[in-house]
Amino acid sequence: MPYISTKTTCSITREEEKRLKRKFGQAIELLPGKTEEYLMLSFEGNAHLWFAGSDAPAAILNVEVLGRLTREGCEALTARLTEIMEEVLHIPSDRIYVKYFETDEWGFCGRQF
Repeated sequence: MPYISTKTTCSITREEEKRLKRKFGQAIELLPGKTEEYLMLSFEGNAHLWFAGSDAPAAILNVEVLGRLTREGCEALTARLTEIMEEVLHIPSDRIYVKYFETDEWGFCGRQF
């Protein structure tokens, strides 16, 4: 039950969104027990973000998961997500934040996991 929301100063074309979807779907498997099967994604382009005093291309990704995360999993996923963002949207990795959130409660299909 992972969810990745992406907010960026860049515009995102439908083709770029599809590329991000495919690559994020593969990357989520770097977190133990997570697969694309329940992965939800959202993308917000053209956001007004300032980072380090500059409005140069930047992004923030929020990764939410059911259960606990490991530092190793987060490090691996952060490296991969920033690599993907640089590859697809040309945002340098030093202009990207990735935040992680854990939860014990997650609802789906009218019930709690």
